[in-house]
Amino acid sequence: MPGIAIGAGVAVPKAEGEIVLFRNGDVLKGSMHGFDSTRGLLWKRPDISRPIALSRTNLANVFLRRTLSPQASTNDCRIVFANGDEFTGNMKKLTDQAVTVSTAFGGELTVPRRQIASVYFSNYPGKLVFDGPRGEEGWTHGEMNAAQGAVRNQWFFNNGAFVSTDASSIARDVKMPFESIIEFDLAWNGAYMLALGLYTDSLQPISLNQRDKEPAFQPFYSLQMNTYSALMMVVPKDGALRQLGSVSLNIPPGSTNAHFTVLSSRTNKFVLLLANGQPVHQWTDPAGWNGLGTGIRLVHQGAGAVRLSNLQIFEWDGKSKPAPLISNLPQLDLVKLVDNQVLAGKILGCDGTNFTINASGRDVTVQMNRVTEWRFATSAQIKTPVGPNDVRLHFQRRGRMTLQLVEWKEKEVVVLSPPFGRVSFSPDAFSRINFHPR
Repeated sequence: MPGIAIGAGVAVPKAEGEIVLFRNGDVLKGSMHGFDSTRGLLWKRPDISRPIALSRTNLANVFLRRTLSPQASTNDCRIVFANGDEFTGNMKKLTDQAVTVSTAFGGELTVPRRQIASVYFSNYPGKLVFDGPRGEEGWTHGEMNAAQGAVRNQWFFNNGAFVSTDASSIARDVKMPFESIIEFDLAWNGAYMLALGLYTDSLQPISLNQRDKEPAFQPFYSLQMNTYSALMMVVPKDGALRQLGSVSLNIPPGSTNAHFTVLSSRTNKFVLLLANGQPVHQWTDPAGWNGLGTGIRLVHQGAGAVRLSNLQIFEWDGKSKPAPLISNLPQLDLVKLVDNQVLAGKILGCDGTNFTINASGRDVTVQMNRVTEWRFATSAQIKTPVGPNDVRLHFQRRGRMTLQLVEWKEKEVVVLSPPFGRVSFSPDAFSRINFHPR
């Protein structure tokens, strides 16, 4: 049965409704009716009169069908825990003991500061041009080359992401600005090959070896990525393809997901790629800028399975560039500002409008709209281990939480976790339950 990439080596069949994936690989379709710590997972099917109870011991994952809420785009920060968990919300307060964040899924949450590794803020220089995907509407599926009688595969939308398991193309005219920042998360199973068409006017895939037979199109840039490397090329209608160079992505072996950032400047004629916040390479086009369209195109080239989510496109000033936040002083907090200035010291507090850091022996107060990242002192962080009864709840968009699941009802999820204690969340926030996280 074909599967889709959903991260961390997990695959699930494409299907309507909701799905239980058992630890032995079996699949059960239907819908989730609830959960409690005594009976386990309650599951409904059209062919049975009442919900059946499934022991959590045998469960691997439950995949939930949810309508993606647009509210996530209003969040101003992303909280990343020392154990890898993360969620988004709006910063309300910081003290030397805790961070308080207002969330759409759980109201106001207060987290012990020592359990947090970083806070990322969405203070980009320009406005948000695109935020999604939220469905297939507005996107154009491409006609891939296929043998006569063969099935033409497509990307499909699933829980806030585009997923592909075979050769397929999807594109959209997003009205790309001349200077832009593109952010997205990519998860994969096995080796993958993905081509990202930048500044294209063609919403159909282009056969690189038969461009003379393709309908007229303007030159564009093709960023071709696989498990290990990235290649940038210029694709014109006529003349030779121009390769601008291939580089290693430097993603740790065995990884199944990464966060990518692509900065493009028509004025300065370059494209800069970052992986997990670290610069990979800057390609400069010696022939001048050759991205003459305003669209993007995602082409899965048939290897492995991929899931692309959290795609955001911003206007950019073409000048400031993300820089890695690196320190050899684990006892210090680090702050990165929108102009890439880095402050090192002790973050003292935040009231949601301003924050104060003691740097080089003096207190400095900074407006929140000038910060892109806080990184707390690594020497003070506590990494909460995964407990024997923990589950991992995955959000519809980016993020996850590892905790004990006490009860799941129609309009309330009751959980127990070291950072929060006993709290209630909205069930609509989550797309997957992993019953045996590692």
